[in-house]
Amino acid sequence: MRLTTMPWRLTLLGACAAALALALQFGEAEERPSYLRRARERTLYAQRVAVRDAMIREANAYTDQQLIAIADHADASTPDTSDVTVVAIDSAGRAILPMVREAISRERSTLALGAGGILRSPLRVLVSRSPREALPPIVGMGNADALVARYARLPRHAGEPCTLLLTVRNLNRDRIVATLSSGRGVLGPCALFAAFGLPGAALRAHLDSAQWNPAAFARWNDVANDDEEARQPWSDLSANGARCLARGDAACARTWSEATHHGRWLFDDERPTAVVAAQRLVGPLPWHSVHGSALGVRQGLALSDLVREVGPAKFGEAWRRDVPVDAVFHSLVGMDESAWLSRWLARSYARVSPSPRPARAETTWWLLVVAGSAAALTGVRERRGA
Repeated sequence: MRLTTMPWRLTLLGACAAALALALQFGEAEERPSYLRRARERTLYAQRVAVRDAMIREANAYTDQQLIAIADHADASTPDTSDVTVVAIDSAGRAILPMVREAISRERSTLALGAGGILRSPLRVLVSRSPREALPPIVGMGNADALVARYARLPRHAGEPCTLLLTVRNLNRDRIVATLSSGRGVLGPCALFAAFGLPGAALRAHLDSAQWNPAAFARWNDVANDDEEARQPWSDLSANGARCLARGDAACARTWSEATHHGRWLFDDERPTAVVAAQRLVGPLPWHSVHGSALGVRQGLALSDLVREVGPAKFGEAWRRDVPVDAVFHSLVGMDESAWLSRWLARSYARVSPSPRPARAETTWWLLVVAGSAAALTGVRERRGA
């Protein structure tokens, strides 16, 4: 991606035009924009937005309660196992149970989970109708309103299963088959627990604070693609993500705690997250990608890319170490987390060449535009003073 001076010319001309327009309107009360005279309409709109936000918060609270009840029921009724268990909770779950089992089996084979023995953490998959089916459409938005949504309850102790909860809406068999068939890495953080066991306390706390966004997908057996054509645009990054890419400083640490759906979600409370005892119910995990997130569309693949870079064996040893997060990264890649994130972003996002230094004629053109705008503003001020 090559930066040129043309956008800067257009920006400068636009700024000068806006300054002139504001100068011409300044002090003329009758010329104020009409929206400033509609205080009542703005008040009514704000009230409607407040009611809508309250409805969405109530809907999220209801969804949290129902999902927790499903997971709690499974904890009490599902027998302990050291392998994979797929359980249908209701009629909707039973209708698609064979498709889910096929998808989970495919994912397990792709990641070679349990190939050398039993899983380090049991994996339990629950399938049920989405609690949002009972809610009006206005309170279901984005991935929380998806046809197939994923949630995860992560284990706290050895032997405790990692629970992946799949909820379905609008039982259209063909669409659900297409969704389950196209999913890749859908085991998400549960695949990491199954393959490598419980993470160290510091790493676990770090990923908890990040809502496990870096582990939304488990695809460490994918073939790496570093072609320039496959790189993502900078526009997918948040401000901190762009700073991390450019500088590799403290902005990298802030990206993990930013909202996953930066730029897409309209409400801060739209991502239901519930805590019961010491267990966190993480969700909704997006099905395909996290467009517009803090670290862009590849944010959910960060840990998978790290596993692929260093190898599963080395990653598993570092994953289980109870040491600070930067010590984990130093043992894996010889640098702290921020430096690795900056390098990882540089491999995933488009390179930006420095802008060429403006020629003397270009500089002269800019000075003439600024001088002309200043002269026009001075003339406007003198006419008003007269």
